[in-house]
Amino acid sequence: MVARQFHCAGLVWIALCAGALGLVPERATAQVAVSVEGGMAFPDHREFSDGSRAALGFRFASLKPRAIRPDVALLFVSNLTGALDLGIAAPLPLWQQTLILPHAGGSLYGGQGGVFTGWNVGLGLLVRAAPRFGVRVDTSFRMLEYTNSNDAMAAEPLRLWSVTLGLVTLGSESSPD
Repeated sequence: MVARQFHCAGLVWIALCAGALGLVPERATAQVAVSVEGGMAFPDHREFSDGSRAALGFRFASLKPRAIRPDVALLFVSNLTGALDLGIAAPLPLWQQTLILPHAGGSLYGGQGGVFTGWNVGLGLLVRAAPRFGVRVDTSFRMLEYTNSNDAMAAEPLRLWSVTLGLVTLGSESSPD
């Protein structure tokens, strides 16, 4: 169990370091995107056997095509639990005003039953409707383990899918001088 906790801590550390590298000023322009997202979460664990749940989330991302940038998401699930994803994204242009946003990193999930730690991967699609406004569709998968090894919940990992649709505000473009 200790080895798994170190593995999870290592994934979080790698995601944070990679995200910090994305904050280094570069010549090209980047935009900060803040979104409010609503959707559904689908937990797969015996403690959450009653199916899908409504979810509300917030996401903060730095968008620069073809560059690894920080990506932070906070997802509140209807049973008073929440997930925090700290990671990186690599925005890729698809069409003129559309970006594909693959992302990955470390995750924390907690609430009534305790805290789970692990990793996440996902894929988003952002369509700019105006220079400072857009719509984002996102799906994320989290593989999480219970942090208390003395509890019966620790025997089984929690797999959590989420699908969200969000409204995005885009900060003004800036480039370092």
